[in-house]
Amino acid sequence: MSLVGFFSGVTVISYNVESAYAKELLNNRTAEIHKSFFPHP
Repeated sequence: MSLVGFFSGVTVISYNVESAYAKELLNNRTAEIHKSFFPHP
C-alpha cells in the first residue's frame, strides 16, 4: 500500500467521523430547540 493512499484513506475516515459527529450534534441541538419551542410534559 502506498503512503499517499494510506494518508488519503485516513483523511477520508477522519472526515467521515467528524461529519457524523457534527450531524449528531446538529440533531441534538435541533431536538433541544424543538423541545424549547414545543414543551412536552
